[in-house]
Amino acid sequence: MLTSSRMINCSVCEVDAKLFAFEGDYRLNFCPGCGVIHLDRVHQDATAFLSDVKKGDEKLEYWGYPEYFKKYKTVFDYFFESRFEKINQGNPVKGTWFDLGAGFGFWMEFLAREKRIKVSGIEIEKNAADFALTRNLDVSCEDFLKFASTEQYSVITMCDVLEHLEHPLVALEKCRNLLLDQGLIYIQVPNVIGLKYPYKDQLGLPHHLWQFDPNSLRVLLEKAGFEVVDYWTGVQGVIGHYERNTAHLPRRFLWKLASFFKRGNRLQMLARKI
Repeated sequence: MLTSSRMINCSVCEVDAKLFAFEGDYRLNFCPGCGVIHLDRVHQDATAFLSDVKKGDEKLEYWGYPEYFKKYKTVFDYFFESRFEKINQGNPVKGTWFDLGAGFGFWMEFLAREKRIKVSGIEIEKNAADFALTRNLDVSCEDFLKFASTEQYSVITMCDVLEHLEHPLVALEKCRNLLLDQGLIYIQVPNVIGLKYPYKDQLGLPHHLWQFDPNSLRVLLEKAGFEVVDYWTGVQGVIGHYERNTAHLPRRFLWKLASFFKRGNRLQMLARKI
């Protein structure tokens, strides 16, 4: 474990953080200004997430590996189509899309093959980026904050990435600079007030530095120069329940209720550059 002396403070508010809770060896702080909950410091290298999941860390859950995608492709395609429809509600301008944190590239491939959209992306984990390259996808392997591009994009997607970043406001400000006028950003993060099994499951410590809810994510986006178009909540960990044969009817009904009342544990927000 890489324990850092770099303390984490709220990216938006200039107020002192308050103790929220101790979870095992980790201290979670609470910002009274915007409500974001966050770890008090960096504990883990951001590039170690996939390797830690692969080692079987029971506190972490990630189902975006090629073997799961192949096995549950219809489920992935359902969520990809739903994501695409939400982004289209913002009437994106014509241009190239960009996926920040592309993983193994399956969302990019969906856009390119199913929707005929020109898309490029970035992924910091080398094995995932190398796999995406074997699929003939335009993916670079580097730190986003060091990424340089002369191109501006119509849409930037960032799914299950922002909660890992030490400097989320800096990353969002860079996203804004990379967008065309009226460009859109679509963000998906765990929803800390969403329905979980149990409630504290999927906090993703220590890899998830930030625990967002709709209000704190909105404040962060507005600070970065965006106007929120809409937000939704869905369900996180669906593939895991199918894999464990626990996606029974009562649970699926509960998922629908959580989404309907915007209490799902996966927060999705669409915002426009202003």
